Amino acid sequence: MPLADVTKLAALKPGDLQSIRDRLRELGVTYAASMPIFRTSAALPPMLQAPIRRYHARKLGTKQGVAMRALLFQDPVTREEARDAFGADLDRFLDLGILKEGDDGIVGDFVLGVIDDLYVFGDVLTADPEAVMGFGPTTMTLARAGHETHGAKRVLEIGCGAGTIALSMAKSVARVVATDISARAVQLTRINAAMNDLRNVEVREGSLFDPVRGERFDLVLSQPPFVARPPDDSAVTFLHGGARGDELPRALIAELPEFLAQNGRGVLLVEWPDTGEASVEATVKKIVGDRADVLVLQLSPANIDNHAAIYEALIHPTLDPAFERAVLVRRGHFDAMGVRALVPTLTVVSRGAGPRWSATLPMHAAAKLDGRAIDRMIAARVLAADPDRLRKARLRMPAGIVLAQEQVGPGSNVPSTLSARFPPDVGLQNVDLTEHLLILLTAVHESRTVDDGIARFAEQMDAPKEKARETLGSIADALRYGLLQVA
Repeated sequence: MPLADVTKLAALKPGDLQSIRDRLRELGVTYAASMPIFRTSAALPPMLQAPIRRYHARKLGTKQGVAMRALLFQDPVTREEARDAFGADLDRFLDLGILKEGDDGIVGDFVLGVIDDLYVFGDVLTADPEAVMGFGPTTMTLARAGHETHGAKRVLEIGCGAGTIALSMAKSVARVVATDISARAVQLTRINAAMNDLRNVEVREGSLFDPVRGERFDLVLSQPPFVARPPDDSAVTFLHGGARGDELPRALIAELPEFLAQNGRGVLLVEWPDTGEASVEATVKKIVGDRADVLVLQLSPANIDNHAAIYEALIHPTLDPAFERAVLVRRGHFDAMGVRALVPTLTVVSRGAGPRWSATLPMHAAAKLDGRAIDRMIAARVLAADPDRLRKARLRMPAGIVLAQEQVGPGSNVPSTLSARFPPDVGLQNVDLTEHLLILLTAVHESRTVDDGIARFAEQMDAPKEKARETLGSIADALRYGLLQVA
C-alpha cells in the first residue's frame, strides 16, 4: 500500500488548512464523539480493536458516524454515504488526498487523530516502512508526563512523528522545537501545526540532537524507537531501535544532559530489554554518569511472547502465514540476544543542582502521571537528601491514601498487616507499614514541621528526643516513596 501523497496538503496556506480543521468540527469528528467508540475496545490487544470500533461507529447510523468511520477508523464507506456525510467537501477532500476511493469504497488516505481540540494527520502504519506515527495510547502517556512541568518554557521533542506531543505541548509553553530524522514526519508535523494554528512550533529535520546543537531546553520529550530488529528484517523507521532495541535510546540518553537547561529534564518512554545484567536504573546511570540525576518510573516487566505477537501484528494485521513466520523469528531473536523480558518505563533524566542521585519507583499500569507528579517525585528526592532542610519541612500524607489493617483468615492468634494504598491513577505501588512507622507518619502529618513531628512521636512513644531523631531516615524514605509530600 503506497503512502498518502502529502504534497497538496503541504502546498496549502495556513488559513486553508485551518478551514479543513473547522470543517471536521462541523462534521462532528471530535474528541467527545470519538472517545466512547475508542473505549469499547480499550481492553483488547491492539490487533483486535479495529472491528469493534468499526462496529460501534457503524451502529451510529449518522453522517457523523460515516465521517468518523472513514477518517478515524479506516472503515471504507460507499460513495453515496460519503456524499451525504461530506457534502460539497467530498471532492475537495479526495483531491487533497485526505480521502481516497478504492474498490472497497471511500476511506481516509491518512489516519486522523483527535486529541482534545487538536487534529493530527498520521499514516497507516502498515503502509510502508517509512510510515509516520500519529496518535497512539503511548504517545499520550508521554504527552501527559510533560504537561504542567514547573517552569518549562522551551520544550524539545525528538522523533516527533506527526507532531502529536509537540502540538499538545505548544498550547501551554512559549516555544516547542520538534525534530525527526524523517523528512515525511517533518512535513506532516508542519501541516498539523498550521492546521491547528500553532505558531510557536518549529520543526527541524535531523537525527537525534543534530538539529539543535548548542541549544538547551527546560524539557525534552521522546519516545525513541525501541523495538528489537531481527537480522533479516527490513528497517521500520518508527519501530526499530537497533538489534536489541535499546541502542537508539542509549544514544539519545548519552547526549541528553548536554541539552538540558539548569533544572531541566528529559522524559523518555522506553521498553528496555532485560538481560539480567543490570537494572534500567544502573544502565541509565552508567550512561549519564555524574552529569544528571536519574528517576526510573517502572511498570511490571512485559512478557516477550506477548510482545513478539503484538508487534508483528502491527506489520501483519491480517495475521496471515507471514505473521506466524515473523513471530517465530522475533521470538527466537530475543533468545539469541539473551533478552528474557521487556521493562516499560518513563525514564527521567534531570539536571538539578546538588549531590547526584538515582532511583527506581515501581508503578501501576493505571498511572496517569503529569509533569506536576514528576516535579513532586524529583523534589522529594532532593529534599530527602538534605537532612537540615528536611527537618524544617512541612510534610503531609497525600489525599486519597488508604491506610488498611488486614488479617488473612480467622483467629485471634493470626497476625495482621498494615499497608498504605494509593489511588489507582497515582500509580504508586502499595507500601507495607509497621505500627511504629504509622505512628511516626501520623505525627509528622499533624505537625508544623518534621522536627515538631519527631518531638510529638518521641512523646507518644516515651522515647528520648535524640533517639527519636534517628527516625529522620525513615521519614526521608517515606518522602521518596510517596507516603509523605511537601505541604
